[in-house]
Amino acid sequence: MSAKYNEDFKKEVVDAYYNTFKNCFYYRFTFDSVEMLDKMTKQYINWYNYVRPHTHNNNLTPMELRFS
Repeated sequence: MSAKYNEDFKKEVVDAYYNTFKNCFYYRFTFDSVEMLDKMTKQYINWYNYVRPHTHNNNLTPMELRFS
């Protein structure tokens, strides 16, 4: 694999994550403070990595896939 392909793939993965983050989390809530945003963002990331199954991972969470 070329370095260019690898960089493009990483960019696609990050773009897909941020699209999901914005649509499933950021645009759905109103935050009263930066502290609330920070706390809820950490909770969302935990949910995304440990609870939410991903269809492209055969319905495993990212952490289940990583340690399987």
